[in-house]
Amino acid sequence: MEAKLTLIEANILKILYLNAQSVVSRDEIMNSTKGSIHNPLDRSIDIHINKIRKKIEDDPANPRYISTIRGIGYRLNMS
Repeated sequence: MEAKLTLIEANILKILYLNAQSVVSRDEIMNSTKGSIHNPLDRSIDIHINKIRKKIEDDPANPRYISTIRGIGYRLNMS
């Protein structure tokens, strides 16, 4: 499968891939992609994750590859 990702989407997916099966916090993603401290009210990472899901998931409403770990962050499932 081939999906066209923006640069930030590709960077987020790379971070998740490099930490596959581990939970990556929104702060870690924000620091790695934007070089800034995560503001709890900033939902941009969530928006990017949703856009990635729409591009790579068969059913973005029930994601198989990128799981949300409520209150913590995201995990890339490789199995």
